[in-house]
Amino acid sequence: MKPKLVICGNYGAGNVGDEAILRALLQKFKKEYNITVMSSNPVETSRKFKVKSVRMVPSGLRSLLTGLFWRKQIKLTQKAIKECDRFLFGGGTLLTDEPWQSMFVWGAQIETAFKYQKKVEIYANGIGPFRHAWTKKWAAKILERAAQVSVRDQRSAEWVKKLGRSQMQLAKDPVLEWPISIPKCSKKIPKNTVIIVPRFWTKNADKTQDSFKKFIQYLCLKEGKNVIGVPFENASPKDLNFLTTIFEQANLGKRAEMWVNYQDELDVLSAIKQAEIVVGMRLHSLIFAHITKTPFIGISYMEKVQALGEELGKQEAIIDLDLLSFEALQQAYQSISS
Repeated sequence: MKPKLVICGNYGAGNVGDEAILRALLQKFKKEYNITVMSSNPVETSRKFKVKSVRMVPSGLRSLLTGLFWRKQIKLTQKAIKECDRFLFGGGTLLTDEPWQSMFVWGAQIETAFKYQKKVEIYANGIGPFRHAWTKKWAAKILERAAQVSVRDQRSAEWVKKLGRSQMQLAKDPVLEWPISIPKCSKKIPKNTVIIVPRFWTKNADKTQDSFKKFIQYLCLKEGKNVIGVPFENASPKDLNFLTTIFEQANLGKRAEMWVNYQDELDVLSAIKQAEIVVGMRLHSLIFAHITKTPFIGISYMEKVQALGEELGKQEAIIDLDLLSFEALQQAYQSISS
């Protein structure tokens, strides 16, 4: 009988990047293990990936109250963790306090595994940044007790060292090692298409919105391009509203449109393969561009985006959020397309 593996991460939340990570991990481990995935939507995760899935451990007031209605499901979660031979946490950037709620959510999952005396493996994670003393202390205790730690970039390795752990491995984001056959895209993507993947981020939100609006107008009216905007997290009202506002203000009709009814992460990957250039804030929009050999411009709203640029040797393609402007986007585009 195969050993039992529990995979815990930001799965079932409708985030394209995290769903791609899970798909890559399942492909990597499915022959060796009987897998159970901890998910915020276990029914959907089970349906989509044909894998056993259980609900995440409640964390925070809202999920604790919700958990009262899911007692049987939480017992299944506890049973899966108790009986597993390997508890794999990751990938993604989960141990961070940007936002600070992240430590409550993911700390609760890991502490449950420790409670049942499981050897926790922090796998291909992004670690940090941390702004608060209490989150640093908690993260340090987690890293100290973990059986294995692997991180996906040098900046994360530096955070692990700052938090007191020296033993770790460098690993690639699972999607970068994805042996995937890319299907036909459900949407027709014209050859002269630029795909943009903004996301809502509180810092400099108005400036970011205005910069993207002017850039889309420039691409369509001056460069003769079509623009498609892809929300990487359809379940997030903030992301959808942010993207909708950008395209409504750009006011270019079918020349610049949102694509919200994509099928899944493979559909988005296929579209990116056909794009001329990708301009993204979402980390995995840039990873998708890299593995499909599509030129990209990244906007670094968190350290992980800058870290990816450094790991890929494409620091010049990354614009820091503090320096984002229409002029910066225009200059980066002209540099890539010349």
